Amino acid sequence: MKMKIFFRRIQEIIQLIIRIIQKILLTVFLIILYFIGFGLTLFFMLFFKRNILCREPDSSNTFWSEAEDYDANLDNSMR
Repeated sequence: MKMKIFFRRIQEIIQLIIRIIQKILLTVFLIILYFIGFGLTLFFMLFFKRNILCREPDSSNTFWSEAEDYDANLDNSMR
């Protein structure tokens, strides 16, 4: 009977340790994934589309631009 209680207690301790390790590893991996994901995205944006990141607002402190050539014809829709 004492051995059964002893092994059950050991099993509970092992489960607790595993849960703690899972939380730590998950946190570390998500942080790494965050920096890799946003780091690579920033790198590609800087390398390929630099003008998007460095653009200044045209007027009245907004980045919205007025629509131009807004005709509903087949040539404009094929672009």
